[in-house]
Amino acid sequence: KAMSVLRVNLEVSDIQRIFDRFDRDRSGAIDYNEFLSLIGFASSTSRQATASSSLSLSPRSGAVSGGNIDALLDRIRRKLEDNVGSGAQSSRKIKEIFAEIDADNSGTIDKREFAKA
Repeated sequence: KAMSVLRVNLEVSDIQRIFDRFDRDRSGAIDYNEFLSLIGFASSTSRQATASSSLSLSPRSGAVSGGNIDALLDRIRRKLEDNVGSGAQSSRKIKEIFAEIDADNSGTIDKREFAKA
């Protein structure tokens, strides 16, 4: 839903790679701070976690084959910015997007929900 609204077509392998990259704690779900990192927005706590973690926007060795994941993420982020805008309204819209993807209202996005987005 969310990706189709943004008109971003993703292959199943792209979805899996993006999910694995941003599920930093390997819990099998993306929490809100991981989601903010995914879309290029960050709360102060997620900025600190990202800065202190080994996660970077460059591909992990061996994690990307058959396509440039960074280029794909940049395309998603640009389209999201175009749709969300900036300022106070963007924070509300981002929360709405997260809630829409989190179909079971668990507070996290699991692989099934992410794939459907």
